[in-house]
Order: sequence, then C-alpha cells, then structure tokens
Amino acid sequence: MKFFKILLVSLACFMASLSIKAQGINSVTVSPNPAYTTSFVTTTIQYYLSNGCWSFTNYSSYWSGTTLNVYANFNNSNAPICPSIYSTGSFTISLGNLSANNYTIKVWDYDTNSLLFTQLFTVIAADGCYLPANYTTSVTNITSNSAKLNLNNVSGYASYEWHYKPNNSSSWTTASSTTNTITITGLASSTLYNWQVRVKCTNGTWSNWINGLNFTTLSNVSCTAPTGLSTSNITQNTATFTWGTVSGATYIVQFYNGTWSNLGGAISGNTMNVYGLWANSTYQWRVVAICSNGQQNTSSTVTFSTPYVTNCTGGAQYPTNSLTPASSWQYQPNVWGGKYCVVNVQAGVTYTFSYCSINGALLNFDGQLSLRTTSDQLIAFSDDYCGIAPKIIWTSNFTGQIRLLLSKYSCSTQNTNSTLAYRIGNFPLSEEASDRESDPAIIAYPTAPMYLDEIQDEIIATAPKITSSTTTLQISPNPTSGYVSLQSEKLLQRLRVLDAMGRVVKDMEGNIQELDFTTLPNGIYFLKVKYEDQETEDSYRLIKN
Repeated sequence: MKFFKILLVSLACFMASLSIKAQGINSVTVSPNPAYTTSFVTTTIQYYLSNGCWSFTNYSSYWSGTTLNVYANFNNSNAPICPSIYSTGSFTISLGNLSANNYTIKVWDYDTNSLLFTQLFTVIAADGCYLPANYTTSVTNITSNSAKLNLNNVSGYASYEWHYKPNNSSSWTTASSTTNTITITGLASSTLYNWQVRVKCTNGTWSNWINGLNFTTLSNVSCTAPTGLSTSNITQNTATFTWGTVSGATYIVQFYNGTWSNLGGAISGNTMNVYGLWANSTYQWRVVAICSNGQQNTSSTVTFSTPYVTNCTGGAQYPTNSLTPASSWQYQPNVWGGKYCVVNVQAGVTYTFSYCSINGALLNFDGQLSLRTTSDQLIAFSDDYCGIAPKIIWTSNFTGQIRLLLSKYSCSTQNTNSTLAYRIGNFPLSEEASDRESDPAIIAYPTAPMYLDEIQDEIIATAPKITSSTTTLQISPNPTSGYVSLQSEKLLQRLRVLDAMGRVVKDMEGNIQELDFTTLPNGIYFLKVKYEDQETEDSYRLIKN
C-alpha cells in the first residue's frame, strides 16, 4: 500500500499562536472514465491553500474494502503575518487494475481526522457494461402528449436505448439517443407511463435495463382565448379591465407600451383595476389565459382612451424650492395663476393637492389645476372641484418630481395670491357634498393594486400604498434578483411580504435580516414591518426583476 500526506496553508494572521487551517479539496478525478478491468486506473486529488502560512507536506492511503481512504497532511508555519496568497496543488495516486465494482474515494484531514471530500467511481468489466453508482433518473417538460426522460450523472457511453409504455400496457415502445436525455412524443393525455433505459459501453456491450421514475401526462383540455374584454370606470388616471372566464385557467394581463409587458403575475379572477394612466392618452391591453395543462392562449387587443381634458401648459416655477408633502396639511402661499409648484413624490404614495377653502387653501378666481411631469406632459387636470376651486387626488407611479400648474379659466394667468394645500393621503370627501360640483374622474386614486409606469417605459404591478415611516430600513439590493439584506436602527418584531395583488407571500417573526426572493416571480412587493416599540406597521417597496 502507498502512503501519502498533504499539507496546506492556514490562516495564522498577525499571531503566531493562531493555527486556523485554510485548506481544502477542490476535486477528485478518476482516469480513465469510464474505467475498465483492463485499464490502469489513477486518481488525481486537487487541494487549495487560502494563504501563505500553510503548505502541502505529504499524504498516506489505504484500502478498506472498496473504499480508498486518503489522509492529507497540512503544515502551518506559524508566521506572525500570513500573505494573502491563494494557491492550488495536486497529487496523483496509481490504483492499478481494479476488478469490476463500484468504488469510493474518501479524502481526510490527517490532523483532525475530518472528512474533506468523497468521490464515487465505477470499474466496468472488459466484457460487460455498468452504470455509475450515483446515477439518477428524472422526467421534465411534461405536457399532454410529450415528456423529456433524463438519465443523470452519466457520461462517456456510446449510446442509450429507451423503453416506454402506458402503465396498463404490456408492449414497450423503443427509442434511442446518443445523449443521456430524450424527448418522447405522441403520448396519450392524462395517462400514467412507465419507462426504462440502458447504456451501450465503448466495448460494444449493453448494461442491464434500469427503471425510470413513472410520470403522468397532463390533461388535453382545450385552452381557449379569453373573450368579452371590456374597459369600464375610465377616468383620467384609472380604469377597470374585465374579460370572460376560461374554465380552469389563470390569467396574465398585458399592456402595450411599445412592447407587450405583463401587469404583474398570474391572477385567478377576471377583473383588474389599474391606475397610473395619464389624461388625454390612448392605451391597449389584452389577456393571456394559462390553462391547467400548461397551454396558453391570448385574447384579441382592446383599445381605450382616457378622457380628454384641458391641457394648460407652460408657466413659471414658484417658489424656487421644491415642496415635500407630509402626513398633515401643508400650505404654500402667494401662488399666482400661471405659476407652478415643483413637488417631490414617491412611487405608490397617494397625494392630495387642493385649492378648496375647506382644506385651508385660498383661491379668489375661477381656477384650474394641472398635474404635469417636469417635461411638461399632462398627467391629470381639475376644474371646479369645490365651487370654482380645483383639487386633485393622485397616486404616483414613479419617484421623482411633478409640476402643479395653477391657471385661471381658459389656461390664462392671474396675478392674484393664492394658497395651495397639499399633503400625503386620500381626502376626496372632506368638504360638504353640496360643495362638490366636478366630475369624479379627477379623483385618481387606486381601487385595486395595479398601476402602469410610463415614466420608466415599463409596466409594473404594485400593492397598497406605502405609509410614511420615521424609521429607516435599508433594503439592499433594491431592485433584487434573489436575496436582500435588511438593516435598521430598530429591532424588527414581525415582517410580512405582500405581492402585487395584496396577498401575503411571506410572514415571519423576529429581527429578520435577510429575505429570499429567488422563488418568487418578478414584480413589485411590499414589506410590512412592525418594530418592537410601535403598534403600527411601516411599509416599504421592493422590486424583484
């Protein structure tokens, strides 16, 4: 028997007394693969060293039945400072001619007697053919008439032969391939199938048949396209989509904005409310039915337009600084007709902008209020909400700034001081009913958790509006494609994650510091956080992409 030891470099930084090992095994390979009884077999073991204080010394090995135990010896120089040098090395052991069998190689740490690596391999009789000991089978891509059969953890064989049949049949259908997977077609729907596979070795002999995992094909339900699409409750900024149901299907609503994009994930209902639309605009939408058998069918396209309203443009900024709404009424005096205020807004937050006296505002002429982008594109418009005064309630679908342009009737100027009232929140009925004379279309707050984000040229689904919080919760990264870390100056007591439809997809207690979004679909999510020292929940917005 041959004996060997391996020595690697450990982490003994700045203190000679430390002897933390910083070594391990990267891989164990066997050559040739597959190996035959006539082959001269060798194994190569690659190790790594994480810093310059450790080095490779030697190794020893011995057989225990069909298991080769390899002991690696690593030496620590105990230098006061360890260079941060990552290195690798390897050694090869000759195993000679082995009899046909399944074998195991185990690599151990000589000093601690801890197992570092395990590798399985198979030696095939020169006149026979065998599968490796760690093979598995699986079935993927199952439809109503096809499936993909997989023989996993195998390679190097000349060819593969497959048998498959319905469970209640005694007759096999045969197929062949040169790889370890095959897609079979022409299957019956809603049927349980059995299958087998064998491999042909390079010596020309076949292995025994092995049984694969049984599978059932999907039902062959006809997946029809949704019909009866209609758009209702159309305002300047909101609309309701409705369509006919398809038996057993879920639905994805798509919106056209240069390309077709999904409005959130699949839903089971047949109606959806959207917000974030802009006045004086034309839109297109459609519905994709996703049936239980995996098939999809897309409806025809529906076109609708938001109401036409007066489009007052231009103006000059007043005051020169931007305004930031809070959860209570704030006021900006000395605004003339023909002036606009710049306001900071956040996505998912509802705002009220009012010149109604009942909200503490002041207006002494017949006024109009235009909510516009900073590039002067109209989003919403109000005229005569309460008497001759305008008021807009609006939920932002982006984070940035807007303009609130005050004008006199017919988009004219008026050099008279007025006072704007503004705040976070939805206050459509704070005045007496007799004072409200305008079209309710100006109330642009969501009735369901969806909106269209045209600022970013994409369509995003969202959920209930974000609440104002005095606690800073750092969410990183945001947007995310998988894991996010949470950091806060306060301890978390409970955290709930809501999807775009307002459904709770995660509910956890304790001081959560990491969230896993890898299994959740792309879209907008809302984190509802309760801290230990407060009764209410704070809300935060996160995007998964």
